[in-house]
Amino acid sequence: MEQLLKQAGMKVTRQRVAMLAVLAQQHGHALTADELYEKVNCSTVVDRSTVYRSLAGMESRGLVERMDRRDGTACYCLAGQEHNHLLMCVRCQKTVPIPGCPLHHMEESIGAATGFVMLGHTLELTGICPDCAAKK
Repeated sequence: MEQLLKQAGMKVTRQRVAMLAVLAQQHGHALTADELYEKVNCSTVVDRSTVYRSLAGMESRGLVERMDRRDGTACYCLAGQEHNHLLMCVRCQKTVPIPGCPLHHMEESIGAATGFVMLGHTLELTGICPDCAAKK
């Protein structure tokens, strides 16, 4: 993680190293800044504002990728990992990752057909989770 920060021209701090380590452990499942803050704070003391500032810097340097949920919440994952898309409950906002990416080949085809340089995509499916459905 230290090497990634150095290559990106960022100062190596224990908080940034911890943040990248947590994101790497998610295997493409994106976390909100608050979720990342909670997970990092289990092992390293970090201010919430540090998480937000570091994520912005890491995003601008290509270390993390940002995905925006339909509700406007930003989620982050380590760049270069195969990403997952989300299934979100419209009642309680619970999210469940959808493993793999069914759109990767479609993205390549669309880029080739249109001449666009594809930068990425987001997909969020919505529904009602089993817990909320049981409450009716």
